[in-house]
Amino acid sequence: MTKEELVAKLIEIAGQVFRADTGGFNADTNIHEALGTKSLLRIGYLAQIEDEFEAMIPIAEFGSIATFGDLADRVLEEM
Repeated sequence: MTKEELVAKLIEIAGQVFRADTGGFNADTNIHEALGTKSLLRIGYLAQIEDEFEAMIPIAEFGSIATFGDLADRVLEEM
């Protein structure tokens, strides 16, 4: 899976979990600004990522990941 494909999938999952219109999102989109900081939804999003990609990212670390591109890089490290 390429980074671009992974970013697209991460954005798709975010749209489902947060029930958000992600049409304008890309690798440079700031996750926190775009989706907010509702902790239960963020935990749900992280759980979906872990299930989909078998990538373990600690919740504390997840909070410091800024963009979808950064998140894709971190997931790729775990894959």
